[in-house]
Amino acid sequence: MNTQKWYEKYDKVASEIFNDKIAFDKMTLPGLQTFRTMESESTEPPEEIIGGILRKGRKMLLSGPSKSAKSCLLMELAAAISAGTTWLGYPCKKGKVLYVNLELDTSTASERFTCIFDELGIDRGDEDDYASSANNLCVWNLRGYSKPLPALAEPLAYICTQEAIDVVIIDPIYKVLTGDENNAGEIGKVCNELDWIAQEGDCAVIFSHHHSKGAKGNRQVLDRSSGSGVFGRDPDAIMDLIQLEPSAAALDHMGGGQITAWRMEAVLREFPSIEPINCWFRFPIHTVDTEGLLDNTAAVGSPKANLSKSSKRVSKEDRETAFNQAFEALSEDGRPVKLADMAAQMGVTQQTVRNRFEELKDQYWLENKMIGKLAKSA
Repeated sequence: MNTQKWYEKYDKVASEIFNDKIAFDKMTLPGLQTFRTMESESTEPPEEIIGGILRKGRKMLLSGPSKSAKSCLLMELAAAISAGTTWLGYPCKKGKVLYVNLELDTSTASERFTCIFDELGIDRGDEDDYASSANNLCVWNLRGYSKPLPALAEPLAYICTQEAIDVVIIDPIYKVLTGDENNAGEIGKVCNELDWIAQEGDCAVIFSHHHSKGAKGNRQVLDRSSGSGVFGRDPDAIMDLIQLEPSAAALDHMGGGQITAWRMEAVLREFPSIEPINCWFRFPIHTVDTEGLLDNTAAVGSPKANLSKSSKRVSKEDRETAFNQAFEALSEDGRPVKLADMAAQMGVTQQTVRNRFEELKDQYWLENKMIGKLAKSA
C-alpha cells in the first residue's frame, strides 16, 4: 500500500520555489516573487498599440450586433496601425498587423481594404519600402480553411514571431470556436488560448464577436455579447458597438442616403474609462461625430428610444415595459436603484418616473429617492 503523502513528490522543488521557473510534474510554471522583489524589478508596461485603450500583449474584444460593419471597423483599425495614424480619434502606434480573415473571400477582402485605405487617405507607400503601410499589413485568408482555435494557436504564434507581428486581428472569433459558446468552461479555454498567442507571439490579440439576438439598448456593455459572460469579462479592453436612432434633421445634415449612426462604449482594465464615441457609418468607413449631432441620441432598444418613437401618448403597456427595462439595466442582482438614475436611463424627468411608479405599485416600492422591486409572494 502506498502511504506517500500527496506533497512528498514535490519536496525536491522546495528550494526552487523562488527561481524563475518551477517544475511540478509535467508543468513548468513561473516562480514566486516577494512583493519587495517584484517592486524592485518592475519594468515599464508594454507599449500602447491604441493610445489609452490597448497595450501590446493584451486582448481586445470588438462586439456589436450582427451585420453592424464590425469587419469594416477592424479593417480600419488594421490600416491605422499599419500606417501609425488614428482610429476613431485615438492614436495608433505604427506596427505590423496580421489580419486573420475568416469571413470574406480573398477578392472581396482585397477590394475592401483598398477602398478603406483610399477613403481614410492612408498612403500605402512604395512597393519596395519594407515599412510601408501596405507591407505592414499581412492578411491570412482562411475562409474555407478555418480550424478550431487550439489547432491555429501554434501556427499563429509562430507566424507572429517570424514576422515580428505587433497585432493579430481574428475576424470573427465564432469561426474558430468549438463546442457550446454558452459554456463558461469552454469559452474560458478559448480565452486562455488567446492569452497564449499574445504571450508566445509577443503581440496584442483583437477579435470580434456578435451580440445575442434582440435589441441591446437596455443592457450593460458586459452583458451584450452572445454566449458565455466570459466573453464580456476576460478581455483587457472591450469596445462595444450599439446602433443609434438619429433624428431626421441629423440624417439630413449628413446627406442622408445609406448612412447609419453608432455609439462605441468601452470597458478598460488598464486605462481610465473613456467617453462613449459617437460615429457615423457610410460604407466602408466610420467617421467620428465631431459636431455633436448624436450627443443626445438614444440607442436602439433603450427605454428612451422606445418612449421617443412616437409623439402620441405612450400606452400603459409601453410605459410599464420602459420602466421594467430601465430597472433591469441599472439594477445589479435586483438591488434598488436611484430615482435620478432611472430618470436618466429612461430619458424623462424624475417626476415622470414617480408617475410611472404610481401605476406599478404592485411591483415596485419607492422610498428616499430609491426604487426597488417588491418580493414576489410565495
